[in-house]
Amino acid sequence: MKKGISLLLVLVMVLALCAVPAGAAQEEIKVILNGKPLTFDVQPTLINDRTMVPMRAIFEALDCAVSYQEYGVNKYIEAQRGSDYILLQVGEKKIVVNGDETELDTVPRIFSDRLLVPLRAVSESLKCKVDWVDKTKTVNITRPSGQYALTSGHLEKTLRLDGTDTDLAYITC
Repeated sequence: MKKGISLLLVLVMVLALCAVPAGAAQEEIKVILNGKPLTFDVQPTLINDRTMVPMRAIFEALDCAVSYQEYGVNKYIEAQRGSDYILLQVGEKKIVVNGDETELDTVPRIFSDRLLVPLRAVSESLKCKVDWVDKTKTVNITRPSGQYALTSGHLEKTLRLDGTDTDLAYITC
């Protein structure tokens, strides 16, 4: 009986450890945008010493029109606010901002059925100031004044047959 209970406890502990991603923080990380706390359906987590947050939630909080596209095995995140355009690819260590490519410390990845992106890289690419307060595990984001909430947006995309000028679809919304 004691062996059975011990085995069950060990199994529960192993499963609990497997539920936390490698490098994830045990403490809850808070994200504050211009003095207001942000909430996420998947909690921010530390991966490779970088705060990762759900992609749609952070881009929308920063007033971006955002889309997620899959082309074969490749998965892309596109975000636009005003004239700023951002492109990320899941599993790739780069971010493209207005055509300029920069290397990331960690890659966008899928965790708990959510696409997580590096918070600092995304925020700074939109001209925000980002500060980390280690004592309270808090990320403070300050968006420059003079920017207003997105009330409407326009996205369009033409899908072409690889290697040809043949349009497969034109999508606009």
